[in-house]
This record gives sequence, structure tokens and C-alpha cells, in this order.
Amino acid sequence: MKKFMRGLGLIAVLWGTACAGLFGPEVTPTTIPLPTTNPTATLAPTATAVPPTNQPTPAGKPTKTGQISPGSSTAVAQTPLATATAAPQEWALFTNGNTVRDLVRWEGALYAATGGGVVQWTLATGEGLKYTTAAGLPSNEITSITACGLPEPRIVAGTAAGLAILDPATGQWAPWNTSNSGMANDNVLTVTCLNLQEPPVLAIGYSSGGLDLYNGAEDEWIYFGRADGLASDNVRNVAMMHDKTGAVSGLAVSSGFNLSIITNDTVEIYDEANGLADDTILDLASTAEGDLWLATLDGLIWGDGTGLWQFFDQDQTNIPLGVIQSIAPTADGHLWLVTSLGRICLFSRPDGRCIITYEDQPRQLERAAVVLVDGDGTLFVGDNEGGGIGFLAADGWQILKLADQLANNGITGLAEDTTGQLWVATENGLLRPTPAETTAANWTHFTSQNSGLLSNILTTITADPRQGLWLGSYGGLGYFDGNSTWLEWGEDEGMLDDVVRDIALTADGRVWVATDNGLSVWDGTQFTNFTAEEGLTEPRVATLLAVGNELWLGTDGDGLWHMDSANQLRQVALAGERVTALATDNPTGEMLWVGSGRFLYQFQPASATLTPIPAVESYYIADILPLPTGEVWVGTTADYAYYFDGQTWAARSQNMPAPQILQIFMDSTGSLWFAGNSYTSGGGGLGRYTP
Repeated sequence: MKKFMRGLGLIAVLWGTACAGLFGPEVTPTTIPLPTTNPTATLAPTATAVPPTNQPTPAGKPTKTGQISPGSSTAVAQTPLATATAAPQEWALFTNGNTVRDLVRWEGALYAATGGGVVQWTLATGEGLKYTTAAGLPSNEITSITACGLPEPRIVAGTAAGLAILDPATGQWAPWNTSNSGMANDNVLTVTCLNLQEPPVLAIGYSSGGLDLYNGAEDEWIYFGRADGLASDNVRNVAMMHDKTGAVSGLAVSSGFNLSIITNDTVEIYDEANGLADDTILDLASTAEGDLWLATLDGLIWGDGTGLWQFFDQDQTNIPLGVIQSIAPTADGHLWLVTSLGRICLFSRPDGRCIITYEDQPRQLERAAVVLVDGDGTLFVGDNEGGGIGFLAADGWQILKLADQLANNGITGLAEDTTGQLWVATENGLLRPTPAETTAANWTHFTSQNSGLLSNILTTITADPRQGLWLGSYGGLGYFDGNSTWLEWGEDEGMLDDVVRDIALTADGRVWVATDNGLSVWDGTQFTNFTAEEGLTEPRVATLLAVGNELWLGTDGDGLWHMDSANQLRQVALAGERVTALATDNPTGEMLWVGSGRFLYQFQPASATLTPIPAVESYYIADILPLPTGEVWVGTTADYAYYFDGQTWAARSQNMPAPQILQIFMDSTGSLWFAGNSYTSGGGGLGRYTP
């Protein structure tokens, strides 16, 4: 009980009349040191990075300046990208800052959490400033953002690698993580400032890590997890609750599939078996008048925090089409909501319907994922598919959107054709970079809408040593000659599956395709398939490596396999294990590098000897790049990259585009490219290191 009383004590403070995104005037400028930084090792060769610093107390109290009122006609279209703290000269980072996941307003600025960094919009001028890992962020993939006193005013961004804390007065970022703060986990799903008056309380929700409450005034941490009664350790949304008098009554915590309400000394769990009409919760919001709103897969739910619920079925109301992505209460008791199709509605509970709806208006975003209403009543919406931010002005919808951005942050592979041209496969088409450019302004973007590309969601890319590129997707196998010829194959042409996971070419010109249902090989005329009938016990083939006319296969659940030049298939190592990456550092394949889930091995085919590399351990290994100089790079799906300098291994995160590095590629100029990606659509980016 003591823990619950202390936890409630952190949030049981007056809400007052604070507006969303504004600090109240009672913030005390008490100096409490922030957690110290935890510098990561620099890349070898050394790249001079801008070090994140502890943040000084800003001079004076925050003021409310330069805000766009509902009657303003200020608009920004394709705003040129302003430069934050510059990356080292050897590094270039390419991201898309228009994939918006969350928004917060503070003073005259709007801050957007995007899949390509944090974007700060100065609303009075319409200027956009993008911060990335080059400015000190631990990741370009930002999951959420809020403004809170720690105790001085700070912008707090959540990432899968901890928190990034911005001092708005200096523009400097500092990292918080499990090694330099009281955080229980580094994988942050949501950050919320529960009170904008004194003392502010920061709520941090983790992916499978529970919930932290941090009182900056007292430098105190309180933790809640499943062992403390929460329905789940996965925390996606948090909101402070009030009774009808405006007094704090508890804390609402959603995992996305249920709701936990923390009160004085209890945790009540609500789901479809216990009062909720729908427990797939996509967002939640509360008001000082005691309203608790849940955006669910089937509609809206209103509650008072005591177990009284009212369901507004989307099929039975005039709520527009699309899944409700985000909700935001208004000062007069209504609720703004936005759907996945970009439709926007002002919902009235007394009326049980939308009293204002925006659909297909000029300049209105086609997709949307987040909605924000600021203290002046200005409505903002964010698009998580690259459309930027829309806001409602007196003369209609206006757009805040950065120019010269990467077409998509989800990078799935890189290849260089016989002419030396680099190609980048993404989750939204194929890119042809202009090597001399440090932005993506002049890159050519091929999609299924403007070319013969079979699918926009590419999964892999491999250069043909004769000419052109082989492309894998969820729609089959494709070939592009680099000029005008596009070809495609799939199940209708005899391939096992349209889901292509990897492609390899043997020296005899055959094209091998890893699929979810086995292995297919194209000889230029027809496909030959290898499944369980041919002895392949695990049909899901994850990765391929061609050595001469022979092939090595990594499977999803039954180890490493070998296909000889006579098409004889046999299992050779790691039976029952997942093999996710393969590479060799010599043309005859005398030694293989093998990534098996979390572990890295060296494999000697002649003796079938498997040697573990204990210094490398990650969620799982996605790619391995041995260099001719004896160095080795390893990309992972959670821990950025590992680097071997010939003697020792070290983890590398500085300047990396994202924690998930699906491929590390060296081009013919010696530059290294890092393909960033994300488990959440729209995150990642591309990094280039030029020694």
C-alpha cells in the first residue's frame, strides 16, 4: 500500500487551469542536476561527434509567444530544411522528418516526434528545424514527445534507446537511459507530462518494461509493473484522471489491449470481460472535469473512472471512416478525433455524434495518426506516412512539411550495379541516390505508380553481376535493368511464394529466392522449388549466401543448410535454431560468418566447426559485413551495430540512423552505408560514413 500511496502522491497535485503544451507560472527554478551523459564509443575510424551535454537552467520563466491563433492565415508549404547541430563531415544522415507519431506545443514552437528525428517548428515564421542522432539523439526513431519540468522546462522525446531531453533555451540534447538515470527500461513507447503545474510528473511507458513516474522537483522515481497489478508491462498510453470536482483520482494506463486504473491502493483492470465494449485501445485522454476517453478499434468509449462506461459504436454513429488513431479533448467538453483515412471529427458526447467533420478538404492530409489541440484552440494533425503536419487556419487547412527528405525511413537493403550506381530499397519504393548530394533532394524515387516496380514494399535488393537489379517484395520477385525494363515473377509463374525474403545469384547465373514456403531457383526459363519434400525441414528461409555455384541457407527455425552444385541439400549446423545472417570474407567460402538469432558464430565448412563470438549478443543479428582489411561490421535489430577492428569487438551506436540496422554495405568508393529500419512503420533512415 505504501508504494501506491507514494505513487499517487506524485500525481495528486492540482491540475489548475494549465493548458495543453504550456507550463504554469508556478514552476520553481530549483537546480536539480539531470542524469549525467553516458558517451558511447566513437566509430573507427574516429568520427568527431557533437557530444550531448547536461543542460543548464534556462534564464527566466517560459513565455507564450509567437503562436498561431485560429484566425491566422500563416501557412508553410515545402519549407526548406534548417540545419541543427551539424554532423561530423565524414557522416551524412538521410531521414524523413514528415512521418509524424506525436506532437507537443510549447511557447511559440510545435515539436513533432517523427520516424526521422524530432522536428521543431517555429510557428510565427513557419521554419522547421530537424534534430537527428547527429545532434545527440539516441535514435532517429522517436516514439512520443512531451513538454515537462525536470524541474526546468524541457522537451522530452521517447525512443527505443531511452529518452532524449532538449533544453529549449540552448538547443542542446542530453540522453537519459538505464545507465545514467533511474529509468527501468530503455525501450520507451510513450512519454506524458501528467501535471504542468508544480510539481510536474513525467510518466514513461515502456515496451514490455512497465511504467515509471519521475518527480523532477524531488528527483524521485516510482515504478509500476505487472507485479504491482498492472494488466501488462507493455505501456502505450498514460493519462491522469480526475473526479467531478477536478481533484486527482488516479492514473489510467493502457497496454493497447486493456486498461489499468491506479487509485489510492488498488489497480482495477478493464477489458472486454470486465466492462469495456472493445479493449483494443489505440489512444486515451482525460479531462479535468472527470471524463476519460478511449479510442478503440470499433469506436469511442467514455468513462468516469469508477467503472461507468458508455460506448459509441463507430458503425452506429456518424464518426467518419477509418480507424480512430488519436483523440484530444477541447476546453468546452468536446473531443477531436482523427481516423487513419485522414478524416477529422469534433465529437459531442451529449449529441452522441460528430458535430463538425472534415473530409477531403483542400490541403487536408490524406492520412493522419495524431491530433493536438493547443491552448488557443488551434487544431493540429500529423501524418505518419510522410505528409507532415496540417493545421486549421481561418482560410482552411495549411501544411507544415520539410523539403528534401528521404522518401521513406524504412530502409530494407542496398546494392551497387555494374555502373557503380547505388540503389536503395525501402518500404515505399526504390531510390537512386545522387552520390554528391548531402540531402535527398535530387534522388530519383521509383514507385509502382510511376514505374514498372511490382510493389512499393521492398524486402531485399541484389545487384546482378551482369546488369541490373533483382528486387524482392511482398508481391514477388522483380528485375530492373536500371533503365527502362521491368520484369516480375510470382506464384503464377511457378515460384513457391510471393513473399521474398532474400535473393542470391550463383556463378552459373541462377537466381535463388528465399520465401516463406521454401526455396525457389530461376534458371532463366522456369522455377525449381525445394520444400519439405526435398528434405528442407523448415520452409521459412530467412537468408541466402552464394559461394561460386553453391548456396548456403539460413532458416527461421532449423539452422544452417548447404546446397551443392548438384542441387544436393543437407543441414550442416545449428539444428533447431534460427539463422538470420550469413557472410564470408573469402571467395571460396573457407570460413562463414553466421548470425543465429542473438549470437554470432564462425563456421568452418571443411570441419563443420562452429565457434561462438561471445562479444556480440543482440536481440537478433540482421547483417554481417566482413571488410577486405579484416574488419567486420554486424547489424542488429535492436542494438545498432557491432564493429571488429581486427582485435576487439565494440558496440557502435553514435550517428547510426536507428537501433535496427538491417544492412551494412560498402560501395565501390569505400563509403559505408547503414540501412536503418523500425518495427513501427515510418522509422529508421539511412546513414553514410565516408572515411
